[in-house]
Amino acid sequence: MRLSKCVRGRPRSKHAIRVFILASNKTRGLDRLTHPEETALISTFISNIPIWVLPLFIVLFIVGLRASKDRSVPILLIYLLPLLGLLTLRNINSLAPPIWLWAFAAVTYSSGIAIGMQLQHGWIVARNAQFAQVKGEWTTMTAMMIVFAAGFVNGFLSTTMPALTQTAVFLTGFVAINCLASGQFLGRAFTTLRTPVSQS
Repeated sequence: MRLSKCVRGRPRSKHAIRVFILASNKTRGLDRLTHPEETALISTFISNIPIWVLPLFIVLFIVGLRASKDRSVPILLIYLLPLLGLLTLRNINSLAPPIWLWAFAAVTYSSGIAIGMQLQHGWIVARNAQFAQVKGEWTTMTAMMIVFAAGFVNGFLSTTMPALTQTAVFLTGFVAINCLASGQFLGRAFTTLRTPVSQS
């Protein structure tokens, strides 16, 4: 009876607070992990980060920073950026997704393509056979960091809160953000490809 009052209302003593916290943790399944175990899980997660991650981050950061200013961009780079979709594919596959989630991913990726095509129409000024003149924007940096960081977020949450990563809200939100971010790069490549080539 006293425990029921403690959970429903505000705990009135240190003992009641401790009981309240233990009851809350048991409800969320956190009572099985001690602090050393949590630390070990996080350490294992960090130690399993691939060696190529840091160089990739540096390259993406530099590309994103340059994209914030008006610039001349190699056409080849615009055509290569959609390959970030491979990271998105890897991120989604790590969720062990059900079939319906792949269908949702296809829809949101297609939406990202449409958004990217529209955005690039407003950003591209001119192009020749090798370069495109593009206005500065921060969308490139934001999208690349989303795709890059998504794998870490999923890996960390899968290690510390695995039940959360299997909820419909997390799955749909994670996939939507990833696919919209990576899909717009393919849309921008399509628009660049269709832009008339200047002869000068």
